[in-house]
Amino acid sequence: PFLHSPHDYPDGVDNGPEDGSGGVTTPNGLGAIDEIFESNASSFGFASMSPSSEPSSSPPQIINTNDNNGDLFDPLLSPHAYPTGTDAGPITATSPTQSPPTNKKLAILLIDHGSKREASNQHLQFIAETYQASIIQRDATANTEEEVSATSGRETVVRAAHMEIAEPSILTSLRNIITNDKVTEIVCVPYFLSPGKHSTVDVPNLIAEAKQVLGEEGLLQHDDEYGPINILSSQALGTQLEFMLGGVDELVDLTLKDGKVN
Repeated sequence: PFLHSPHDYPDGVDNGPEDGSGGVTTPNGLGAIDEIFESNASSFGFASMSPSSEPSSSPPQIINTNDNNGDLFDPLLSPHAYPTGTDAGPITATSPTQSPPTNKKLAILLIDHGSKREASNQHLQFIAETYQASIIQRDATANTEEEVSATSGRETVVRAAHMEIAEPSILTSLRNIITNDKVTEIVCVPYFLSPGKHSTVDVPNLIAEAKQVLGEEGLLQHDDEYGPINILSSQALGTQLEFMLGGVDELVDLTLKDGKVN
């Protein structure tokens, strides 16, 4: 019967081919194909399904094929399930897999004007360090059900730079962040109270120039799945009017409670 094409058995192998030669049965009542399947079921990695077997609602269980017999595999699985050969067995849903990293490392760069007075420059550095510490503290105590910011759950560093006069410059800071902190994304924040020429023109131009230089140096391309380093710019600090007014109100309140005249 196996010399016939499968198309010769439109009603199944037990009913025989269309040429009338009749079906092929075996002494146990199984069709020829059924018996072959029955006798080799365990070799293929699934349980026998003979007429006497009770049906089970559980799915067939994969039998471990790691028995040095390269001919044993599960025909119900794709060949792609055996990337290291049949001797190693199939990779199933229970096999341990290595997931790619999902968190991108973020850097926030605070940029002020820069001053000849070193204490003013150090103040911005202090603000950067305090901000970074507050992010770490917030993430450590955050309730997962509460609304979180875009920085939540991401490794974040905060650095400082100056537009002019003092170091580090914008270019120097960006280069250090990329080479030392190994970040995947940078947000530059102009630390200016008013959206004037410095925060809307000068700083964005310096950032653009720095990106061009860093690109020519080959520093903006990652060697992993994240692709090019993304450098973004926010609006000036002073554009957040609601928070600024809250700060002003707090200063007025503290001054009135203190009652001192400077």
